[in-house]
Amino acid sequence: MKTHFYKGTIPPVLERGNARPDYAKKREIPSMTLVENLLRSFRHYLNPMQIAELEQFRREAKAKNLFMLNYPAGNYHGTRYFFNNDDLIRKTPEYYAFVNMASRRTNGLESYFDGANGFNLFTCDGQTLFEREGGESAKALGSAVLTMLPGTTARQTKKLSPVENWLGYGSQGRFAAGAAAPDGDAVAGFIFDKVNDSVVERPSRHEENPEILKLRANKGYFFFGDLFCALGAGIENLAPEYEGSIFTTVEQTLAKNAVKPVTAHGIDWHGNNGFLYGVLPSATTGKIHSKHEVRRTNWRGLSQANAGAVETEQEMFSLWIDHGREVKNGTYAYFVACGGKVPEKLPSILANTVQVQAMELGQTVQALFYDAGTQVNTSMGKLSVSAPCALILKREDGSVSVTAADGLMNRNLGRLDISLGAKQFSLSLPSGEALGKAVTRKFLFE
Repeated sequence: MKTHFYKGTIPPVLERGNARPDYAKKREIPSMTLVENLLRSFRHYLNPMQIAELEQFRREAKAKNLFMLNYPAGNYHGTRYFFNNDDLIRKTPEYYAFVNMASRRTNGLESYFDGANGFNLFTCDGQTLFEREGGESAKALGSAVLTMLPGTTARQTKKLSPVENWLGYGSQGRFAAGAAAPDGDAVAGFIFDKVNDSVVERPSRHEENPEILKLRANKGYFFFGDLFCALGAGIENLAPEYEGSIFTTVEQTLAKNAVKPVTAHGIDWHGNNGFLYGVLPSATTGKIHSKHEVRRTNWRGLSQANAGAVETEQEMFSLWIDHGREVKNGTYAYFVACGGKVPEKLPSILANTVQVQAMELGQTVQALFYDAGTQVNTSMGKLSVSAPCALILKREDGSVSVTAADGLMNRNLGRLDISLGAKQFSLSLPSGEALGKAVTRKFLFE
């Protein structure tokens, strides 16, 4: 929860009660109660270092500014992949990024129209949030086109029905993995094959929104410093008989400090809220669209618990790709410059297929191997692996640092073999409670 909590707010992807007009209101982190209790009733059991950490936690949490920057990254701040929940999070004082994925090992987010959000239909489909102040995504939800949540690939159906669903919507894909290197660079991805988890558990259950199903894609996410990159491959509409094009939405959020688009690297970069968003046309199948518009909120329509809500208007910014209705083997590539400046250089796309997605920038290669029988050409040599995985390679003086995670959480795997040029490396992988967690090791590489 420490990493999920940003500047006194909770992103609207963690609980079914996320569709409220006041959800973006700043609050104390729930674990403050535990911290207060430890300091009050158990202080005599704690050593000075523990007391200092808890007291700093309390100060920063009360100020709604919990980062604990003097502690190691990956806990209170920095980049972390939650391997048991298929989430990638980057948390800094300057910005927050959250990628919410799914696999057959996880359930989706609950929906309950009578007392919470009745439309958590796309929340775990790769929804990708970017925030600066905290709470922007929660506010935007009130005016959002629900089939265009940022980061998702979805059919644009005309009508959605509210649901009561205690398992949610997710993916039946087996692959979901992520790895964060010690310096904060990260890679994550999943096979998006949309299902209603409640119907998977009980096939006789009625499906209220069949038009949102029968859609697949391989979706990958890459962090090179403050540059976020997203790749999509194998996008396929498995039910083109349903009306509606397939959209991949790059962003749909509150319009703030909009900047006139600039062109660089063959990309039109759209500025909003200090972020720059750009879609790479040469690696994308479909038409690119953007829009600024004033929309009225619809809190009452999202939940009966909002019956007394006062509806308002807010300006929204949207950027999306229309892949068309008959899309098959569709692709996309887009970037988000979190520092707000056009990158001097973009990562090279080494591969973007259903077998492997890989990018390279400088001395860093990041890859998602969905199929172990695939090779990728890198500046360090041909790269291959013995099992599906998420992988980061960083070349340093005379060595290469390898960070990797098992893509299938295979209990019987135990070891990952990596071939890079003429070199062979082996990584021992975690087991038990840490199954699926990334490991880092350095090897000689002349």
